[in-house]
Amino acid sequence: NLEKIYEIDTKLTLIEDKFSYILGEGSRWLEKILMIVLITTIIIVEGSGLFLTFRFSQTLNRTLSDLNHVTQEIGKKNFDKKATIYSKDELGQLAMAINKMSDDLKSSLGQREKAESDNQIKTIFLANMSHEIRTPVGIILGFSDLLKDESLSQPERDHYLNTINKTGHNLLRIINDILDISRVES
Repeated sequence: NLEKIYEIDTKLTLIEDKFSYILGEGSRWLEKILMIVLITTIIIVEGSGLFLTFRFSQTLNRTLSDLNHVTQEIGKKNFDKKATIYSKDELGQLAMAINKMSDDLKSSLGQREKAESDNQIKTIFLANMSHEIRTPVGIILGFSDLLKDESLSQPERDHYLNTINKTGHNLLRIINDILDISRVES
């Protein structure tokens, strides 16, 4: 019986060795597969990270370049140039703020130019009005000085008084026109 046990033990040892060999081979095969999967996963994750970093860098560079270009154009008073809004993050909000600032500056500059133009028109108007007022006042004063001459004949005096009267009415009309314009303006 011992021989049978020895024979069974030998057969079992062979089967056990064969099983261990097959198990070792399977383990090494599984280890290779897991290593390939791990390396592939690392390559995919790192590649995705590099790709996303590169794309983010490109987008950030494009956005900042566009914002820089738009602000330079606004500095040159080209208010029609607008910043492209690529996202709704902080850079997108900055682009919206730059576009609003451009619109506000355009409006303010238009109002300023209109005010300067209106002021220039007023200055011209006042210069013309001062001339229009000085001329009749000069005539009135000149003729009133002439009336002081006692050697004047009555027809000359009547002519001078008539001229002073007409000139006074013209002066009154000019002053009324100025007052009317002033009332309309206020």
